[in-house]
Amino acid sequence: QVCEAAMTAQVTGFVNTVPDVSAVSYSGLQSLASPSFASAVVAFGAAVTLGVAAAVSRRPGKSQAQRDGLNPSLDMDLLSSFPFVHWLWQHVYAREECLAFTEGRVALGNLKEAWQQHFELGVAPHNQMEDEILFPIFRDLPGGSHAISQLAEQHRRLDTLAADIDRFLERGQWVEAQSVLRVYGRAYSEHVNMEEALLIPLCQHLSEPTLQEVSLQIKTFVKNAPGSTLALCLFGEVCTRYPALESQYQRGFPAFLRAVLIPTLRVVNPAYRRHRAIFG
Repeated sequence: QVCEAAMTAQVTGFVNTVPDVSAVSYSGLQSLASPSFASAVVAFGAAVTLGVAAAVSRRPGKSQAQRDGLNPSLDMDLLSSFPFVHWLWQHVYAREECLAFTEGRVALGNLKEAWQQHFELGVAPHNQMEDEILFPIFRDLPGGSHAISQLAEQHRRLDTLAADIDRFLERGQWVEAQSVLRVYGRAYSEHVNMEEALLIPLCQHLSEPTLQEVSLQIKTFVKNAPGSTLALCLFGEVCTRYPALESQYQRGFPAFLRAVLIPTLRVVNPAYRRHRAIFG
């Protein structure tokens, strides 16, 4: 905590040279990666960059079971080679959030904000991306139509639970909302486990050009979706914690993003700091 406090002060002073870095969007990061900004980072010093990364690389005090956001039924080699990484990484931190809901670790006073971060900024745009990009691709593959029908039905059941949660939270019925969130958390975790078990093997039927095209479409969607900066911070967190994801992270994101911008955002971005405070 002392290290993080010191690094926060140093980084905050640095980012004051760049307009509103704490609120920068995922899609706006490319504009920050300009030669002048890169030069400023070099001047800032590699030691500070490494310090930031060390300060936020792990959330302290979480057991391995509490951190387990991976699908236990999937082969790790298959998982690490899966091409649609943004989709997969969103599942990982959504599982961890759901575990916090099912174990009752989110304080009653934080439930509304936790639900907004998990559902409005996470699950809702994630489901939209599936409906618009992924499901149409998989539906035409062998066995894909049946798989998508099953998953779409689960989406409808989860939407019903989400509507109940919204209603209780709007009324300030925190205990009732927490009770439904426990049910929802288990159901959503089971859903994404099934989603991965059904869809990841189907990728073998897709051509390399199609894989690349779909990956780019997903990346573009995530960049422009609500909560994109929070997602970017969470990508950095989960991918540095799980070895099966770290190689994907290194292949998918340039070094400047991984070593400088994302660690900096994880220190100064208010939404990410609230996420840490709420979900632990």
